[in-house]
Amino acid sequence: MAKASGNILETDVLVVGGGGAGAATAWAAYQAGARVLMAVKGRFASIGTRGGGATGSANSESGGFRAPGVSPRFAKYTAQQMYEDIVQAGLGMADPRLARILAEEAEDARLGMDKLGLTHNWDSGMGVKSHGIPMMIVLENAIRHSDIVLKERTMVTDLLTRDGACVGAVAVDESGETWTIKAPAVILATGGHGNLYMHTLDPSCVTGDGYAMGYRAGAELMNMEFGQSYISSVYPGKTFLSGAFARYLKTVTNREGRHFIQDYLPAGATMEELIVQHLRHGPFSTRDSLSRYASIAMVKETIAGRANTNMAFGMDVSDRDDLGPDSLEFFWYRCLDPRREPFQVNCAEQCSHGGLRLDENAQTAVRGLYAAGETGSGYHGVDRLSGCMLACTLVFGARAGKHAAMTARGSGRQEPLADQVSAYLQRIEGYRSRRDGLRPCDVTAILQRRAWEDVMIARSADSLNRFLGTVGQVREEMEPKLSASTPLEVQQAAELHNLLLVGEIVASAALFRTESRGSHYREDHPERDDAQWLKAVTLKHADGKMRIGTLVLDPGWKSRPGDLGQGRWG
Repeated sequence: MAKASGNILETDVLVVGGGGAGAATAWAAYQAGARVLMAVKGRFASIGTRGGGATGSANSESGGFRAPGVSPRFAKYTAQQMYEDIVQAGLGMADPRLARILAEEAEDARLGMDKLGLTHNWDSGMGVKSHGIPMMIVLENAIRHSDIVLKERTMVTDLLTRDGACVGAVAVDESGETWTIKAPAVILATGGHGNLYMHTLDPSCVTGDGYAMGYRAGAELMNMEFGQSYISSVYPGKTFLSGAFARYLKTVTNREGRHFIQDYLPAGATMEELIVQHLRHGPFSTRDSLSRYASIAMVKETIAGRANTNMAFGMDVSDRDDLGPDSLEFFWYRCLDPRREPFQVNCAEQCSHGGLRLDENAQTAVRGLYAAGETGSGYHGVDRLSGCMLACTLVFGARAGKHAAMTARGSGRQEPLADQVSAYLQRIEGYRSRRDGLRPCDVTAILQRRAWEDVMIARSADSLNRFLGTVGQVREEMEPKLSASTPLEVQQAAELHNLLLVGEIVASAALFRTESRGSHYREDHPERDDAQWLKAVTLKHADGKMRIGTLVLDPGWKSRPGDLGQGRWG
């Protein structure tokens, strides 16, 4: 058990986050003999709400787990094939060491869930219509019946470092209490940064905290310009629409009732050609010539003021007759009835492909600091294959947990620096001390709208610099005026602090990469440039400044003939 003394907690391994990666790392560290404490913003493993993370968001009408031999779909799939597919999807931006580990260990990781009682659905390998929920159910059951300490409704706001090592963290819970957590090993499993954007499929707890805290602690980030967005239902229920719905792009209308997507196509291109390309994948990508324009059109129409009051467009799928009872129930549960009324759709962020740069043990450049799941990077590149995020959650979650437990046993315990703890606590108290200031949620909404318009889909030097100007303005004029009248608003103010930094990081990386590659699209540099850009963009905080650099991850990478082929991906 973790030891508590006043508002101080001590443990061997601190896990920050309660989604699939957090649960997997906590369980692995506990199995390796460490005392483990999990800090979770909301209720641990709460499905689709604060605390459940992206794994428990259940925002997919279909789910899967990519690994050799775990379902009929992958019956003849080999680890070598999986590795080659990951590397090709990454377009030179996947770390071949981590991709190899993911491909070779995915099957054992998936079968390890069987031992915890995972219920199979062999159509997908994990559980159709529920994405990662079966995994969350068995991990939650195991953790709640163990000695792992759960600190629920608690947000870790800052990491504590000393002599180049992570030695703990500072946190605030939803009762308003602040905590200092001493730990020789910390694992960040906070997910991506979906709530940087106006439309996201993530629950409210996913605010880029791991990226921001890791960056401030001295860790290096990589591939932050790459992510995954889908044309999705955004109101009243949120769920991404698989590539199979691409055939209904021809029905999409704006608030004036106009079919507008074709207005944005290049001369001579047709909606039929766009749909054929889009049927091969769900996520936004520049791997083909036309599919991108469906998302670009929706963003441009929204900016022009032609979306409806829910910032969405109508998509009529009422004539689709191949939706079985499971699919219909999935949509009904989300207040959607595709047979009776159009979906209200727009572009929504699903996940990031970047994160903290990791070694084979999921450790960052900061000793004792680890990351897993969407908080880490390297096991994906530019684009990601379906089922690989769940796989990496387990594979690198296990590696992070085991190595963190070993680090905790072998390292001498260093006390956090009192001045550092005091500075972080004072920032938290600052939100509480102000009265009649700006509400964090109102300021965050301003940032989210600007990020969605200027950064998420169609990027250019003008849009990215405009957004960086917005970040600077919010920091200088609005953040100092934030006030929190409730403990939850204190957490929301800390989340905004992180989102501002993460927004700066993403926009800076996207501005630096002067080409288009997969999920990264620059209107002013629309072509892929392998001659100049077969290298990852890295970002690190040093000497008080953001340092941007490049790193060649796979010197021998070459695009294979046919790219990802004619089959479905993403």
